[in-house]
Amino acid sequence: MSRWINSDPMFTPYLAEILEIAASNGATQLSEFDGVEPICGALFDGYNSVSVHAHIWIAPGRRPSRLFWWATYDYLFNQCKVLNVIGTVPAGNEAAQKLDEHLGFVLNSVIQNYYPSGEAMMLYVCTPETVSDSWRNMRPARAKVKEQEDGQEESESASSA
Repeated sequence: MSRWINSDPMFTPYLAEILEIAASNGATQLSEFDGVEPICGALFDGYNSVSVHAHIWIAPGRRPSRLFWWATYDYLFNQCKVLNVIGTVPAGNEAAQKLDEHLGFVLNSVIQNYYPSGEAMMLYVCTPETVSDSWRNMRPARAKVKEQEDGQEESESASSA
């Protein structure tokens, strides 16, 4: 099967259902598919031109590609130009905490008894200053080649003008 990145807003309600959240009308998403099977998704909610909430889902047993992580980084920091990406994680979800910290999220606060189960909620924030180099540099080699080709085309057209 072929992997591909999806940004179609029609998938947003489905991703919100998987994440068990109620997304606002302005929510957007990026997801990765293997053929017709979703591998992972990131739902972005509450965007206000400075901050956005990010909710990440990864299908059990699957691993997102570098392209997905780079597309997510690019969307948040280069296209939306946010200063704060906010992530909330249940205290018992150590895998999500580890992922957030790997990407450059910093634990900002812990809210006790947040969830109906009594579990605490960990509030993580990622900024352009804290984002990890590993996330920033996940740009796939193919994207770098395309950029170089575009740069050469621009140089060629500029020199022939």
